[in-house]
Amino acid sequence: MTWTRRFFDQFEWLHKPISPIEQSFVLVLQIDNSVNTIFQRLGLKAPKKAWKIIDGYLYLSSDYWRLFLQPGLIILPLKVKSEIKIAKNRWLNQVIPRYSTEHTKLSKTNLKSSSSEKLVDVLKQTAELEGWLLGESLFVGLICGITELLLKFTYLIFVKDQNPQNYRELLIGFSDKGLEMDTKLWDIAQTGDVNKKKDELRKWIDQYGYRIQDNDLLYPTLGEKRELIDSYLNLYQSVPDPRQRQKSSEEKRLAREKFARQNNRFAYSILRTIVKQAQEYAQVRNSRPYYYQGNKIMRSVLLEIAARTSFFDDNKDIFFLKIEEVEQLTKNKLNKEQARNLIGGRKLDYDNQLRAEPKFEVNL
Repeated sequence: MTWTRRFFDQFEWLHKPISPIEQSFVLVLQIDNSVNTIFQRLGLKAPKKAWKIIDGYLYLSSDYWRLFLQPGLIILPLKVKSEIKIAKNRWLNQVIPRYSTEHTKLSKTNLKSSSSEKLVDVLKQTAELEGWLLGESLFVGLICGITELLLKFTYLIFVKDQNPQNYRELLIGFSDKGLEMDTKLWDIAQTGDVNKKKDELRKWIDQYGYRIQDNDLLYPTLGEKRELIDSYLNLYQSVPDPRQRQKSSEEKRLAREKFARQNNRFAYSILRTIVKQAQEYAQVRNSRPYYYQGNKIMRSVLLEIAARTSFFDDNKDIFFLKIEEVEQLTKNKLNKEQARNLIGGRKLDYDNQLRAEPKFEVNL
């Protein structure tokens, strides 16, 4: 069977090898939830084995073309049409509120006073929550992509424009979570009161400093990199207000909307419907990466477990154990010498994988 990294070479995802802790349970939950959510809602049959870790890197089956050989494809356009009507509201009114509630509850766990059994339970619950969120996020992201494609081809057919790529200007200049984050950090950077700045920065870190979309548990979140945040503050002291950039983009969008109306070949009502639909989903797409917050909890739990043992020369070595080994560790069922040998070997493998260029395709 052939396994490929085609999609990871094309996009920004998962360009580094995956740590043992990540690949043993977090990644499994993320991929399984994503595949099941997408295929179930589109009325398709999910492949039995669509991915594999090879030499530390994630590969997908090259037999994806078999997905086009199933009866569900007949009704796929109807499924997509139906989901376009409801996916945005599901994301905004069901997914985000549920995630926020459950994440807040988990984040309030007192790790220092919790038993090791409780810590493992929080670790697993958080991973399951993140896996569920990623599945929902990728699905609504897929619908976002479809609505943009519809706009792209509708603009090409309906609008007399020598550069059909100008359709992209119809999707810019909206407020979103990224603008909100930048604006708040810019406001903090302009604050002269030192104590107020510290207080506001603490709130900003709690709200935005731990969002992670595809970063391995092995790596610290932004909120743990205080020097990097301080460098951002210094930078934001001298750059224009992000709201000015958003205003400029908004003006460009309004000008493009006017151009589309004035240079429309057919009934503008059709184009207007497609534009409005794509614009609503563009705002969802741009805000999606700013909701992932679970890595902070999972990293904190793992480091707390490591701190309670004498296993590690460096507590961060716990990220080179697998989840089942972490559970054994909390139950005093993991041999210290064997664990150190395992970790040493895996760290060496990981360093070698970082330096190596993964093969584009592998036959196994």
